[in-house]
Amino acid sequence: MTGKVFPMIAVGPAVSQPINQQPGKAAPRGGGVARSTVPGWPCVSSHLQLHVQATLERGTRDRPATPGGRRYFAAVCLGLIASACIAGEAKPKVVNMGKVRAYIDDKRVEVDGTITHAPGMMIEVFACTPAGKTHETVITCECVPSNLHAALLLIGLKNGKPVSWEQKKRPPTGDPVKISVRWTKDGKERTARAEDLLYNVKAKRAMKRQYWVFSGSIMDANSETPYIADIAGNLVTTFNDAATVIDNPTEAGVDDDMLEINGKICPKPGTKVTLILEPGPKPKE
Repeated sequence: MTGKVFPMIAVGPAVSQPINQQPGKAAPRGGGVARSTVPGWPCVSSHLQLHVQATLERGTRDRPATPGGRRYFAAVCLGLIASACIAGEAKPKVVNMGKVRAYIDDKRVEVDGTITHAPGMMIEVFACTPAGKTHETVITCECVPSNLHAALLLIGLKNGKPVSWEQKKRPPTGDPVKISVRWTKDGKERTARAEDLLYNVKAKRAMKRQYWVFSGSIMDANSETPYIADIAGNLVTTFNDAATVIDNPTEAGVDDDMLEINGKICPKPGTKVTLILEPGPKPKE
């Protein structure tokens, strides 16, 4: 089944009173069915709310403590699930929000975008929104970064911590993410790893294949837009940035003169592509 498209989620409390609860009266036994406080959200069953709450606790426990952080992502996650729910369905197979799609069972997130620049362009960003560094990105996607963060939580990934330069550099951390790009050329579907679309000018070869990290963006509880990547427009950065959803954990993350667009693999500017995000292998403990 295909979820209804929900293009944007506003910040707000995750859940209001149950739908069958009258103002000023206690909720019925069993909790009933709750409704989001954002106008236009469909109803969300109680067990789905509990699922999202558990996901949020698991996915945000290592985040910096900010009063609005969990509440913000509760709103986003509930909106994502609500947009795909139909009456009586316990678990949606795909959750849509604009051009972000979370395939729950397949543990895959997809985002539509467009190749931005020609080969040879030095880049600091692999994917961003129109509000981001479009002058130095490979792909531009018209989506909301915090929606991408929520979608990654929904497929079971846990965000870590963004890069920090306080006192000494702390690299970005988080669950590993495999990034691929899919497009059509001459009527045939093609798929390549994100690293294949990049060229390491110092090593004189395509970027070594790696797994990226779901760091999550820094947040500011006092801002009208608390998820700072929503302002910066970063989705996936090659040069470390604290305001991004996914970051580069390798040495290229601290060198902004290392990577450019690989003309042998990367499609032409203007080509419509799909960014594919999947869980990478967990490191052995």
